[in-house]
Amino acid sequence: MLGAERDVNHIRAATCPCIFAEYFASTMGYTHPGAGAWRLGKGIDMANGPSVPSRTGSSASSEIRIANTMSELARVAELVDSFGADHKLPNSVIVALNVSLDEILNNIISYGYDDTARHDIVVRLELGREKVEVVVEDDGRPFNPLVVPAPDLNDKSRPGGVGLHFVRSLTDELKYARRDGINQLRLMKRIVE
Repeated sequence: MLGAERDVNHIRAATCPCIFAEYFASTMGYTHPGAGAWRLGKGIDMANGPSVPSRTGSSASSEIRIANTMSELARVAELVDSFGADHKLPNSVIVALNVSLDEILNNIISYGYDDTARHDIVVRLELGREKVEVVVEDDGRPFNPLVVPAPDLNDKSRPGGVGLHFVRSLTDELKYARRDGINQLRLMKRIVE
């Protein structure tokens, strides 16, 4: 518990989203450039195939469809790393997107489904003018993360519950919609040098 309290105190002291990103990047192993090589060196691979860029080469958009299993998170991180490298995105943007997607996808996989069947989750990245937009779609239970209240970081009796707070801190805009049985979460991160 002391380690968790230290982590919360460290995060509480952070005043800038980029500090959140740097802190979590070091604890989670996101170290672009070469983050994909790091994961491969650790035995984490893209078992179900490569990401699917839309159109050709280093397109301004990429999409990947993953199964609702934790092992698929490495494929998404590899997509973000490749997309960031192809478009020369700042490391802070790549790390913020990787940390945010890791949290969002982990929540969907862990809590979004009432059964143990295979479900597809779609992640799309699109490069816009001075921003990256990410769309995550799943057919899990309806869940609007925008209505979840911010955690009380001073309440030490309730560990956890800070993941969505980090996503809000690391991204510049979040939008949620539910259409035809599909949750759609849209994240936007500005590109700043």
